Amino acid sequence: MVSLQLFSQSGNQGTTRIASRWAIFSSKTSSMIGLIGLVLISILTIAGQFLPALDHAPQLIPPAWHDTGSADYLLGTDIVGRDIFMRLIQGASYTLGTSLLSVSVALVVGVGLGLLAATYRSTAQLIIMRTMDVIFAIPSLVLALLVVALLGPGLVNAGIAVCIVLLPNFIRMTANNVIDEMGKEYVDAARLDGASPVRILFKSIMPNVAAPLILQTTIALSTAIVDIALLGFLGLGAQSPQPEWGTMLAEARTSMHIAPWGVTFPGLAILITVLFVNFIGDGLSRIIRSRKHN
Repeated sequence: MVSLQLFSQSGNQGTTRIASRWAIFSSKTSSMIGLIGLVLISILTIAGQFLPALDHAPQLIPPAWHDTGSADYLLGTDIVGRDIFMRLIQGASYTLGTSLLSVSVALVVGVGLGLLAATYRSTAQLIIMRTMDVIFAIPSLVLALLVVALLGPGLVNAGIAVCIVLLPNFIRMTANNVIDEMGKEYVDAARLDGASPVRILFKSIMPNVAAPLILQTTIALSTAIVDIALLGFLGLGAQSPQPEWGTMLAEARTSMHIAPWGVTFPGLAILITVLFVNFIGDGLSRIIRSRKHN
């Protein structure tokens, strides 16, 4: 009976914490705009995979609101007669999907190596942290270009390059935060209570490290979106006819003087998506700041 009461109290406390954090997040309009916008982009991305591509339309039709535009092609067509709106929706899976995958791999590997460096503070820490220092010394874009130059152009290789660029941030953040937490009183109390090092690490320390890691993930995602698009624009990422947003920009630049909508809409897609991610990151940072004050 007592255990059921404790479980109920623990559940109620967890629900209260979630509700209070959601209230902090939703109190800022920009955070909700970012969340709703990113959810809508994700839904459109999934739905777009089941819609047929309209690749045989007349060339360079202006957007639908233009005097010579057509309601059949909301954002117009490109230089080879492809529907820009459909390509933007389908291209989100390339740009946003590859970015999400790159950030996810960087997060998992980075946290693992960061924990290794923080736990074994001798050889492992020296090797990992000094390697990260060398990577940090190279500008991120230069490093991504070097990796793609070695692996060859392509969307997969661009994703690998972005993952390598993002990896040091997760490793250093994890290692530094875990080392800081290890010196606090609650960790000493857990040790005196007989808790194992693994239990202390994953039950006590990692929940406190999770918040800054989540915030870093949103920052990394916005960086990855820009980098994937940039590599595509330079011809080192996705290759035509893949409708990746950066590749769409590169294809449309030759006709931008007569069809500016070809570069405008892919550029806006990148800008708006990055803004949505940053808005979400701002809401998460508010939650983290409120936890520190409490």
